[in-house]
Amino acid sequence: MQGSHLVVRGVGMVTSVGRTYADSCASIRAGFVRPSEISDYELLDPETQDLVPLIGYPIPVCAGGFDMVGRWLTIGAEAMRDLIRNIGKQETITADFWRSTLLIGISPRLDAGRLQSSQDEDPAKLVGSYLAPLCRQLDLPIPAQNVRSLALGRTGLYAAIQHARTELEAGRVRRVIVLSVDSLLDSLSLEWLDSLGRLKSDVNPTGLVPAEAGVAVCLDLASAKSNQPVLAVIEKSSSRNDVNEFFADAPRVGAQFSMVLRDVTDGHGDQPFVGPVVTDLNGEAWRAFEFSNARLRQSTLLSDRTSIEIPVVSTGETGAASAAVGLAFGISGLGRRRRAHDRFIVASSSEFGPVGAARVARPQEI
Repeated sequence: MQGSHLVVRGVGMVTSVGRTYADSCASIRAGFVRPSEISDYELLDPETQDLVPLIGYPIPVCAGGFDMVGRWLTIGAEAMRDLIRNIGKQETITADFWRSTLLIGISPRLDAGRLQSSQDEDPAKLVGSYLAPLCRQLDLPIPAQNVRSLALGRTGLYAAIQHARTELEAGRVRRVIVLSVDSLLDSLSLEWLDSLGRLKSDVNPTGLVPAEAGVAVCLDLASAKSNQPVLAVIEKSSSRNDVNEFFADAPRVGAQFSMVLRDVTDGHGDQPFVGPVVTDLNGEAWRAFEFSNARLRQSTLLSDRTSIEIPVVSTGETGAASAAVGLAFGISGLGRRRRAHDRFIVASSSEFGPVGAARVARPQEI
């Protein structure tokens, strides 16, 4: 029954191609791009030995002059403001609204390699250095115990969906806001990606284009009373772990990725899934190899009419925000266009091993 499902009641978003949810999704659908030279990072051209500027997809004006957590804070605040504007169209947001809200912050894994530190950092630190300051900046009276950090990277969204479901069904909170933010344009992240040979350049055409984004999603139970319309229903979600991470010698052959696709497509039915699959493919060969193998392994579960949609073509590689970008983009197309689809799958794979997917549907009343 839809009443027992988790539903999306609001979205806020900021990307390199839009300062709002509506603008970002419209730009992605239209294929807009906004590349820019990253002035403080250059790559060495091995043929000419000249330093050439790196091309990335920064958010104009939004995060200039900030690094790492400061950049996340600026981007996250913009995504939250857009969410608040969109929710405010349907109801007056009072202090009681925030007191019964759980805020989950999805951020990059605090990996020693990316941070260039001796060991991984404690994700709990992000509550004090990032999420609590964000609440103060936006004047959100969310109780301290309702502000939590999941520094799980690009598959953190699927863990947040499960956590939200648990908290909502237990009645501990009224709603959950999942805020996914990342920027791969700070100096430490760029140096880390460059050292692994992952940045796109003339000599590495299968690299990624670094970018940044923030997405805020308001979740609730379909059975709950609310003035907010239901934008989408999260019917199923699944996450698993692939032991062959990007940093291992063995290739990612898509075994675990195919399993999460099976989990969310109802693999025991006779009819294959019809609808787009929104992926986090980003130009890297290993990721394309993994997804292609996963799709082949589950070829009977996906219709020949299934399209593969790749938001990164417009947004660039948005790291820990990529799954939420895919979710928001998929929701924007549910039943609102000619020949629109009723369902879509958002699927993600982390270089650290975890994979995840969710099946999302148009609400029945639309």
